[in-house]
Amino acid sequence: MNPWVKVLIFTMAACTSVPRNAAKPPLDVKRVSASKFKPEEASGEVAALAEACANWQLTKEQVQHFFQLSKAYKESPYSEFYQLPCSIEGVVEADGRTWEFTINAGATAVWWNGEEVRYFGCSAPACEPLVLLMPDGMNP
Repeated sequence: MNPWVKVLIFTMAACTSVPRNAAKPPLDVKRVSASKFKPEEASGEVAALAEACANWQLTKEQVQHFFQLSKAYKESPYSEFYQLPCSIEGVVEADGRTWEFTINAGATAVWWNGEEVRYFGCSAPACEPLVLLMPDGMNP
């Protein structure tokens, strides 16, 4: 991973994360957006991060693979992952319901459907080509 990316990262307040014990349901990715850069959340070399974000794209198959590799959490796993001001949004169908999702370029994701929110994080080595920055145990 390029060292400049670590300089561009800010972390959110730590939350205790507890893995969910639910089995991974099959999912059908219905829609995937282009990446979105939120410069108001960026620090450091904004131009370099904006370019990296603009070049980060995921196909429906890659989104499905990301979620298959991800671990589910009871709460947001921000204490274990970096957060970048870059994300991809979309819609999946799973568990007989339609969910909106956001995948952060720092390997976390959220699903919501108005009734429930689900949190994910991917630290599997196979996730590295799917995100901009993998977790490293939060070591500088």
